[in-house]
Amino acid sequence: MGLPANIIQASDANLARFLVKNTNCLSVHDSFAINAFEIHKLMDLTNFYFNQRLNQNNYSKFILI
Repeated sequence: MGLPANIIQASDANLARFLVKNTNCLSVHDSFAINAFEIHKLMDLTNFYFNQRLNQNNYSKFILI
């Protein structure tokens, strides 16, 4: 069972890398581990982090895979 999970995780990582490089999104998150009711908190925290790091006051695009 470990091998298929590693292949799926590697595929997710490659997809996330592709999306970050080819879109204007700042972060990509694996939606399997995210509670649907917590997504807005994750988005707010991610925006806060990037706004602090980039000294900007805007919202980023989010892609859940």
